[in-house]
Amino acid sequence: MVAIAIVTYVEAAAIAMIPAMVLIAVGMGFGLVGLQYAAVTGVTESDAGTASGVQRAADQLGGSAGITLYIGLGFSGASFGIDPFLLSSAFAIIGLIGAGLIAMRISMPRHGAEEYA
Repeated sequence: MVAIAIVTYVEAAAIAMIPAMVLIAVGMGFGLVGLQYAAVTGVTESDAGTASGVQRAADQLGGSAGITLYIGLGFSGASFGIDPFLLSSAFAIIGLIGAGLIAMRISMPRHGAEEYA
């Protein structure tokens, strides 16, 4: 995402975006498979379809809401002379880091949880 923002900022040829787009596609390939696996892990066979559907709906809804939010906020800074593509990318990166931190926190084992079981 940073590479795409830089390419647009320096007004390079569109072909310069290909390496960044390939990296994004590979990352999404690994990420979406991992998310799908996490969604159906620990779910009974009869509930696997529902869990998978809920995960895909959340993925689509989160993606569209995130794009709307980051692009909207990014282009709102254009009136202050800030490059909207760089600002939108910065917001997206901050959001991805935040989501990663939340995912790490959720997946960490709780100490002392056995005491309450």
